[in-house]
Amino acid sequence: MSDTTVNYTLQPFYQWDTAVVVSTHDEAIAGIPLDSIFPLREMPVVKYRSSMFRSHSLQPSHVDLQNRPEPMEPWIFGLVVLLTALLGIYYRSRGIKMKLLLHSLVNRHALDRLIYEGGLSRRIALVPMGMMLCGAVSLMVYIYAMQHIGFIGFLLLLVTLMVAYLLRNAICRMLGNIFDNRNAVEAYITSNYLYHLVLATLLAGILYPLAWLPEGRDAMSVVVVVLVGLVFLMRFVRGMKIFFVESMGARLYLFYYLCIVELIPVLALMRWFIVQ
Repeated sequence: MSDTTVNYTLQPFYQWDTAVVVSTHDEAIAGIPLDSIFPLREMPVVKYRSSMFRSHSLQPSHVDLQNRPEPMEPWIFGLVVLLTALLGIYYRSRGIKMKLLLHSLVNRHALDRLIYEGGLSRRIALVPMGMMLCGAVSLMVYIYAMQHIGFIGFLLLLVTLMVAYLLRNAICRMLGNIFDNRNAVEAYITSNYLYHLVLATLLAGILYPLAWLPEGRDAMSVVVVVLVGLVFLMRFVRGMKIFFVESMGARLYLFYYLCIVELIPVLALMRWFIVQ
């Protein structure tokens, strides 16, 4: 029997450093080194290739890390879907067809037909058109510049716009009573409601890419400004035609006062846009 003894107080075989050359004069080693079992794995040589985008026309405009856009609050999606559903329900319940609606914006006979077929002769039947426009505008204002106010702030903004809208119509009716032109003012307000319904429908469709495509927000802003300006110009021209055709007596003074009522919200919106 050999006099060689095994020292079991040393490190286990799986912790041995096999890269160290063991002298032949050391004590005998019990166990099998791992590098004698598994072959050495050679790493491939790193190859460097030139980037395919180096000579590309779409060069990066920044070299630092870009933060991901903040996701929109979940309740915004619910409100946009709710607004779309309310518009569909209103069109369905009143039997409003888009072709007749667009025709009524420029033709008085089509307007009378739409009012008769849709049962819109009562004021209460027209109010939802303005309220849905207030909802679309408040959502748009919130997405653009007021996301810090939260859900409660949005509700306050919505209520403020609705009260201002109803107050504006009340002032118009008061001016019609003062100048004894109730019929002309009612026709003017009804025409405005129809234009606002069309605008609310268009804005409801724009809200989807505006809220969930932040990179295209600038392009959507141009579209919104063009649509709002075009609808306002068409509505203003139609209002002038209604007044100068249907109003009786003191029509010029009534037109001046109504221009003031119409321009105040536009001037306030322009001032807010310039400040932002």
